[in-house]
Amino acid sequence: MTMKELSQLHWLNVEIDRDKQRLAELEARATSPGGPNMSGMPGGGGAGSSVESAALEIVELKASIEAKLIRCSTERARLIGYIDAVPDSRMREIMYLRFVDGLPWAQVGASMGYTGDGVRKACKRYIDESAA
Repeated sequence: MTMKELSQLHWLNVEIDRDKQRLAELEARATSPGGPNMSGMPGGGGAGSSVESAALEIVELKASIEAKLIRCSTERARLIGYIDAVPDSRMREIMYLRFVDGLPWAQVGASMGYTGDGVRKACKRYIDESAA
């Protein structure tokens, strides 16, 4: 497995967080007093298409988030399976903290009594050696 593959869970979580923030903004706009008229009652301004498009965007975004959450769960299980197979317990801990818990390298190093740069290099060295 490569560093890029190991980092996919992190970036998937970043995507999900961004999408959830966008969803909250859309829902807030849709329910705000000055937002689109979602009551279904005529508003006289021809806002129906904007209401429909906002509602459609909300539904599509919710479906996208759900799909990403499923992928996230699958990716997490795959990652944990890979990490559990690493024979060195120190390296398993480094990988778990970084790639499953999503901690920055500096925090991973500090929690283990090393520098962030030291654990990053050790992890990269392990991955490069196991790929060879």
